[in-house]
Amino acid sequence: MRFKLGDTVRVINSYSGYFDQVGRITEIEKTGLHPRPFGVSGLSAGGTVCYAPEELILAEKDQP
Repeated sequence: MRFKLGDTVRVINSYSGYFDQVGRITEIEKTGLHPRPFGVSGLSAGGTVCYAPEELILAEKDQP
């Protein structure tokens, strides 16, 4: 798996309303059936937003 629970990530999908925002992986769907298995919290959405691995990169922890 490319990311693990608790990782700090940056959204790099330019079509997302949360592009360039930093959040934390709080959920991982492990069955392989979901195309966007990574749940990210801490974005301006206030809830959890799901992303595919190619839509995220690891972010430095001290970045806002």
